[in-house]
Amino acid sequence: MDLLSQQRSTYEAVLRLNDAPFVTERPAMFSPAAAAQDEGNTRGTYGRFAQILLPEEYSDWVEESAAHVGSCYVGDWTSLHKVKVHGPQALAFLSRLGMRDLSRFEVGQIKHHVQLDDNGWIASEGVLCRLGPEEFVYTAGSCDWLLWQLSQGGWDAAATDISPDRFIFGVQGPESLATLEKLTGDDLRDIGFSRSRMSQVDGVPVRVLRTGISGELGYELHGPTEHANGIWAAVVASGQDAGLRQLGFRAQPVQPSRPGSRPTAWTICPRRSSRRVRRGSSARARPAAVSSRRAG
Repeated sequence: MDLLSQQRSTYEAVLRLNDAPFVTERPAMFSPAAAAQDEGNTRGTYGRFAQILLPEEYSDWVEESAAHVGSCYVGDWTSLHKVKVHGPQALAFLSRLGMRDLSRFEVGQIKHHVQLDDNGWIASEGVLCRLGPEEFVYTAGSCDWLLWQLSQGGWDAAATDISPDRFIFGVQGPESLATLEKLTGDDLRDIGFSRSRMSQVDGVPVRVLRTGISGELGYELHGPTEHANGIWAAVVASGQDAGLRQLGFRAQPVQPSRPGSRPTAWTICPRRSSRRVRRGSSARARPAAVSSRRAG
């Protein structure tokens, strides 16, 4: 079984057995870049970010937390829910679902998409990227509201859960642009804020998005799961001279605090577990530094 098939099979099993006992019934799911990440995971501990186990720290979580100010970091946000919405009425459906005006939504553009229920309460919020005239990708802590609304019928559109098929790596900090230009061999200065376009890493197509939550210059890389290991390792190598740090699970929640953002746990840290595990252990777990909570 190849990496993509294995990742999708494990993802579906974890969703089906989410409330089952860990390891004994619910399988452990790691990032598709787990092999590359494990080389820097000297402590051998993991935290659960949604369905995926990520290294808790690579060096020191305080040092990692400050990397986006002095140099840059690479962090793994593959755990976020990712749904592709496509079809002749995809834009009309998304316009009806969210409060944002999408009438001038250009291909390659990114918008913060806030979705409301019938009472005007926020049901979901995340990032919406337009890939083509009739194709969009919505990324959030949970896309369940979107999927449920579309399932009610009446729209000539469809949605596909592509979560296990795509990785999301965030590269944030003042050295992020230099790191990614070295990585891709491409001039990325044409990508404005909340815009994206395709590039390549060693011949592998990736989408580069100019976005972030750190308050500093930042980007995201979206690409195919089967190449996640190689691309993570290539990002680390490209940023080595610039002082790039790999961002662990403990440092991830720190990033939105500096620019004054207060994202909900439902958006940035979906179903964050209150347990962590050590490499080589089975069902034994210890309390994590960040406990589970859901936005009210």
